[in-house]
Amino acid sequence: MSMHDYLKILAVDDDPGVLNVFKTYFEHSDQYSIVTASDGPSALDVFSKEQPDFLFTDLAMPGMDGIALSKRILEMDNTIPIVVMTAYPSMESTIMALQTGVSDFIVKPFKIRDVDFIIEKVMAQKEIMVENLLLKSQHARKKELEKINMELAATVEEMEKLNFILRKVDWKKNSGELFDQLTNISCEISGGHLCYFQLLDDSTGSLYPLAHHAVTEELDNEDVPDFLDALAKQSLDKAGPAIWGKDPASGLITPLHAAVAIPFNIKDKPLGAITVCKTGPGNGFSEQDLHYLSFLGKRAALVVENTALYENLCQNLFSTLYAFVEAIEARDPYTKQHSARVADISCIIGEHLGCSARELDLLDFSGKLHDIGKIGVRDKILLKEAQLDEEEFRIIKTHPEIGANIVGHMGLLKEETQVILHHHERWDGEGYPNKVGGEDIPFLSRIMTVADAFDALTSDRAYRKKVDDAAACEIVKKNAGAQFDPVVAEAFLDLAAQGKVTSSL
Repeated sequence: MSMHDYLKILAVDDDPGVLNVFKTYFEHSDQYSIVTASDGPSALDVFSKEQPDFLFTDLAMPGMDGIALSKRILEMDNTIPIVVMTAYPSMESTIMALQTGVSDFIVKPFKIRDVDFIIEKVMAQKEIMVENLLLKSQHARKKELEKINMELAATVEEMEKLNFILRKVDWKKNSGELFDQLTNISCEISGGHLCYFQLLDDSTGSLYPLAHHAVTEELDNEDVPDFLDALAKQSLDKAGPAIWGKDPASGLITPLHAAVAIPFNIKDKPLGAITVCKTGPGNGFSEQDLHYLSFLGKRAALVVENTALYENLCQNLFSTLYAFVEAIEARDPYTKQHSARVADISCIIGEHLGCSARELDLLDFSGKLHDIGKIGVRDKILLKEAQLDEEEFRIIKTHPEIGANIVGHMGLLKEETQVILHHHERWDGEGYPNKVGGEDIPFLSRIMTVADAFDALTSDRAYRKKVDDAAACEIVKKNAGAQFDPVVAEAFLDLAAQGKVTSSL
């Protein structure tokens, strides 16, 4: 039984008798078809046009012999089986043919039926060869894919860690938070157990611990050991990573077995050093660990620089805004320090009601600036000793919106502007500027409304005299649920009863 599909055979020989034998034998076959050529050049032409599956070629032909033809054919198709026919076989010609890539030899004269055997044998060899090549190719491809997958996995892991660093080391309102975060992340990305961030004192060359993180209580120590301090200085001296490994012969008693210090620079100027440590024998730092820590240091340096710029900007901005408030209060001697007292009372009430640190900061800031909008109100209205007429009252009621716009245009957060905008709204919805009521009024504005009213009642104004604390508390109590949020009013009255809120603050 044939081990192959239908084959097209090309027979090449300068002897017409040989070609006639091939034609006669194969032209009526249901397994083969035959094409012929009488020399090498015509064989190349037939090969290009017919694309045969098998080649028989005479060895000794004028012009282009069988070996030269085989070489040219294999350059065109290196998988085609080639059988060389020769009446004068020699060791030299056999070796040359096999080196060229010929599959087999057949010696003339031969029985034409032997051709079937030769074809079956060579095709079987080809199938085995192809299978081996496929297996080798598949194996090589598998190895290559495994290598690519490993490289891809390593790249993905690297990108995930770098993205993790970019996400985690973000903008903070103060640099202290950033340094705490920096030591925590340093341990997380490198498998470290202890990390210090030390700040460099340019004048003395000393390093001072600014933040640290330990994964266990046993390692938690704010004081930097001398050998780690020396390692951090070494990293600054060499402007690159400095690595330490525990030497059993040193006699050093420490649970740490490896450490690396990375210099922390801003615009190429050393600011300090990050030192990460590991416990456990053989638990060191890889090149990848150093890569991640260096990237973290550069990212954190950029954030520190931006944070410092932000802190300076905010300091200048707040100084400008507070100067506006002082200018307003200087115009009206009756309201001197009113804004500072409102901020203090608001924070006391807010703390009593469980406000977060962030909310207390908002109350302090907004309280100090709540009347900044009065800078847009003329003195004849602001300082008028008689009761305001309808138009004057309409103008005075614009100061919350003016204040919110001033603060908003300076790029501050929306919460501050909303607290300032709504500090004259009423619980019953009859306040200004937007006549919102109940819980639609921001909670911090409701706190400030009570604080503002109490300080106004207990302070002399151009148009009236102050009342004492007890009378002011009665007014707050009477207006709870109308002007004031009843919960905030109750909290204020509790604090006043305890003496924690007074007009003498």
